[in-house]
Amino acid sequence: MESELKELLEGISDVYEDFAFGVCMGCKTDSERQKLIDYIKENKEVTTSDVLIFLYDEITSKRKKI
Repeated sequence: MESELKELLEGISDVYEDFAFGVCMGCKTDSERQKLIDYIKENKEVTTSDVLIFLYDEITSKRKKI
């Protein structure tokens, strides 16, 4: 699953060095990775900014606080 996510991230038009690595590290679980994979597949014109906003709004901000 992580390799699929990495491949999708590297295919984003404005991708920059280490972007895919950083985003993959930000996804802690397979369910988080799958949410991001689904989002990228559903939004073919997604940019790196869109991915970061989605990552924060839909994934990291919804994690259970310790």
